[in-house]
Amino acid sequence: MKKTLRLDARRITGIALFVALEVALCFVTNYVQFGAVNMNLALFPIVIGACFYGPWVGLALGLINGLITIFSPSTLAFISLSPAATVFVCLFKTSLAGFLAGLFHKLIEKKNDLIGSIVAAVTVPLVNTGIFIIGAYIFFADLFKDAAGDKNLFVFLVTAFIGINFLIEIVANLVVDPVIYKSVRQLARRVKRENNKKKEDTVPEETVERLNDVSKVEVVYDPDKE
Repeated sequence: MKKTLRLDARRITGIALFVALEVALCFVTNYVQFGAVNMNLALFPIVIGACFYGPWVGLALGLINGLITIFSPSTLAFISLSPAATVFVCLFKTSLAGFLAGLFHKLIEKKNDLIGSIVAAVTVPLVNTGIFIIGAYIFFADLFKDAAGDKNLFVFLVTAFIGINFLIEIVANLVVDPVIYKSVRQLARRVKRENNKKKEDTVPEETVERLNDVSKVEVVYDPDKE
């Protein structure tokens, strides 16, 4: 029972850490802009959190990302056109990305944990950007018609938003996420091994007391019993 509570406490602490990191990075990166769209560096905690704690935690971290994105400066134009669609796209794209990252990692990790983390790292930016492009095409076509001109609107959106920001997100996630995930995983395993070794080397107090009691027992030789 105590072991279960200890594991639950560690899990809650770990998830809370990822939530805090997600919130901090969201507020920072939503105000750092390169080119046409914001570069969402807050995807890092979604990927790593999903790898450690599974698809539902990935979904929750993506949901937090989407909630903060709704109120970012770059979202104002979309809200003015369709508030409901803006909220839906913002929440859905990162939530689904986080869920799928955790799901894919869970399916692959038993065969190869590193490959699982790499697939998760690629999944999040791909799904995030892909759903944004689809959402822009379905709900916000009027915002891009003039810029697209005679070009096919969907092709224009793909070429416009899969640019420097997207490439940076992909490369950054491919490099940073698996490295951090594997490093923390190895550190956690090392700490666990050391703790288990200490437990094995330490004799429980109850055992020590029993040994002391046994040593105090006097052995009396009674020749009549022979």
